[in-house]
Amino acid sequence: MGNRIYIIAIIFILFLILVMAGKQLIGDFYYRMAQREGLELNKAIGYLEKCIALDDKNALFHFSLARTYLAKGLNKGIKAEKRNEWIRKSIFEFHKAIELEPCNSDYHFHLGISYGCLSCPPPIYHNMIQQSFTRTVVLNPTEVRHLYSIGTYYLNEYQRLKHIGWTTGKIGRTYNRNYLADLKESCQLYYRKLVNVDEEYLNSILGKWFSVSQDCVDLRSLVGDTARSRVVFARFLTSKGMWEEAKSEYIMAINLEPFNPIYYAEFANVFSIKGDFENAITLWKKQKMLNPQDEGIYLSLCDAFMRLNRFNEAVQELHELINLSPDNVDYCVKLIRTLLVARKIDEAVEQYGKVVGMNKGFSESSYDMVYQYQRKGDYPEIVRILNEVLASAADR
Repeated sequence: MGNRIYIIAIIFILFLILVMAGKQLIGDFYYRMAQREGLELNKAIGYLEKCIALDDKNALFHFSLARTYLAKGLNKGIKAEKRNEWIRKSIFEFHKAIELEPCNSDYHFHLGISYGCLSCPPPIYHNMIQQSFTRTVVLNPTEVRHLYSIGTYYLNEYQRLKHIGWTTGKIGRTYNRNYLADLKESCQLYYRKLVNVDEEYLNSILGKWFSVSQDCVDLRSLVGDTARSRVVFARFLTSKGMWEEAKSEYIMAINLEPFNPIYYAEFANVFSIKGDFENAITLWKKQKMLNPQDEGIYLSLCDAFMRLNRFNEAVQELHELINLSPDNVDYCVKLIRTLLVARKIDEAVEQYGKVVGMNKGFSESSYDMVYQYQRKGDYPEIVRILNEVLASAADR
């Protein structure tokens, strides 16, 4: 008798296990069906509701159904009343998912977004949105997708309400304050957190924020204290024609990282574009001290000296450059051109002889002709021939 009861109990337990496994398999099947690409939302909702009917304790099922409800509510052409109905359903399901997995930051993030999508006076759900986003970042403070989306949500809401003339309103049920200011502070807070995690986003959020505020002071509040952030900000200011503000940012970046040659180069290039070659030269010289193997610095210095008619210094830079790369015929040709401009004809002829000796496409006959004119002292003819030879070589 005892053995029979034992066997029946085992069979019953196995039956329950099979039933549970079957429910899980069927639920997984419905879930995969709901995730098919291009499936109509109504059909996806049907499959997910069947999933939850089989397993009400699966947070992922509730989360997926909530997202589908939200997508349904945000469909174009849907009436506001129906829209809110679908979004409230999504909020309910997001809450269910959070009850089952309270530490999932993605669930809190989507809950905040759902509250923000309700078409009602914006401050009513402000506290709920803020709490959801705060929990999102507390649970996962380095998720850039969340930080960027949250900051952008506050910025878009700020822009929308500013456009319609909203100034103050009741937030939640407890207090009043300037709602626009609160949105602005929240946007800056999350964008700053984003920049602290990944500075690559700085240029993008500067553009977004400036398109709304047009305020350089507001922009500075988004910038971190690193040299790289300062340089990104300086580039942005330069692109907007705010040259004086950009200069101070470049100086701060160099003070933070005085041994980074890239910052000197970029600052010098900006001076060069503005036509301030004296300051550009000073910065390029500092860059050359930090990175004397960078051939581009010598070319930049040469061009700047030529702009200022300081030909001897331009020639000196090219000599140093050729010492770094003696087989580079382009540098030698540039030196010849510079010597001709500086009226150093004999030295130009000597340099041209070296170029011909490199066997880089310059004929010995042309050098012999130049040499003959040099012996006669016919320097104007030498200049003409060299210019023609160098021009024809450039066309090849």
